[in-house]
Amino acid sequence: SVAGLAAAGHGRAFADWDFGMNLTEGFTAIFGSFDAVRKKPNVISIGRVQTPTLALIVEREWEIERFVALPYFEVRAEFGTTQGDYPGKWFDPSEESRRITNPQEAKDIVAKTQGKPGKVTKMEQKDVQEPAPLLFDLTSLTITASKKYGFSAEKVLQLAQSLYEKKATTYPRTDCAYLSEDLVPKLPEHLKAIRQEPYTKLVDEAGLCGVPQGKRVINTITAHHAIIPTTEKVTIERLNSEEQKLYDLIVRRFLAVWFPPARYHQTDVVTEVEREPFRTKGKVLLSLG
Repeated sequence: SVAGLAAAGHGRAFADWDFGMNLTEGFTAIFGSFDAVRKKPNVISIGRVQTPTLALIVEREWEIERFVALPYFEVRAEFGTTQGDYPGKWFDPSEESRRITNPQEAKDIVAKTQGKPGKVTKMEQKDVQEPAPLLFDLTSLTITASKKYGFSAEKVLQLAQSLYEKKATTYPRTDCAYLSEDLVPKLPEHLKAIRQEPYTKLVDEAGLCGVPQGKRVINTITAHHAIIPTTEKVTIERLNSEEQKLYDLIVRRFLAVWFPPARYHQTDVVTEVEREPFRTKGKVLLSLG
């Protein structure tokens, strides 16, 4: 049952030796600049993980350096009906992602369609569901906290570690966004522990929805599950302001998975004017979930 794990371990060890040790020595000998103080070349480290990862970063940096921003134009229209007005945006049916980069093309479309009657040639309506986002692992927590509060990755890890040590949240250094199956019976205890303001109403409503199920929440993948509140009652006022912000993100993400998906009514309309198509998309919230 562990033969595969053993083989994987041997493979990694061989790759570390074959690529890491040998190529590090070779690249250092050929390309390493000489350190006069240490009286030997500066080591150029090569590794089976670090080198391809570094290559991805370099390639991305080159893409950014080579990027040239091009101006583009959009042709928008306002359509009037007996039931009200609605907007539309011109698109190319043969390549919907294409943008108009030639200003004359945009002017020609305006001249051709302005003031002319339109005809709806397509209307699609459907109800769609949007499930709650996945629970936090350290990476997604870092991204969310950075966007919302401007926290650096180092700051997020520091705060998450502090919350863990204060028994407010679970182990922070996890790359898993799911909960293990053995944790399911204990989830009501985790929910009960956060029943205090400003979460009381949400906790009560979440409890009525039942324990979360399904592979988007419950999926035993790694030893450490997603970051969630613990079963310990936390006095929020005793957390500092930054800890409170991170704790709030973790609590609300945990609460979200208890609720059913949000439901929307989505409409997609194509209106043609002089055979030029304009698309209109709309979404109406039916249920918050």
